[in-house]
This record gives sequence, C-alpha cells and structure tokens, in this order.
Amino acid sequence: MKKENAKNKGNPKKKRAIYEWIMGEIREAEKYGILVNVEGVSYSSDETVELFHVLEDAVYMKEYLGDSEGRIIQINFDKITGV
Repeated sequence: MKKENAKNKGNPKKKRAIYEWIMGEIREAEKYGILVNVEGVSYSSDETVELFHVLEDAVYMKEYLGDSEGRIIQINFDKITGV
C-alpha cells in the first residue's frame, strides 16, 4: 500500500489541477517505459485514486533523471516546502 497523507486540505480546484498535470505526465511517460515517482513513491495510471488522495494543494517540482546516454529514465515530482 502507498503512503497515506492526512494533510490534503486547501484549494480543491488547485489540487485537481496538480493531479491532472501529474496524471498527464504519468500517462505520457508510460508510453516510453519511464518510471514516475511522486514524493518518492512510484505511480502508474492504474493508481489514479490513490495518487489523488496523497497529493496536496502545494507546489510540486518536476525533475528528470537520465542515464549515461542522456535518455530520460525516470521523472520525479517532489513537494516544495517553504515557498
């Protein structure tokens, strides 16, 4: 089971927009076999409900991880604190 987050308060429209952005990235990454992590946990397009519940109304940063040949092999989304 993925980690659960009790801090899902805030603006529901903003949270929905963040969710749609990240889910779009996950769907696109899956086409190329690229792993996507949100706050250190791997998610797929099959886990949409779980992902929605752990996201917060927060600022997320997208980071690309590449291999030695410059190909993207992983995308990470991490919540930015102190903004």
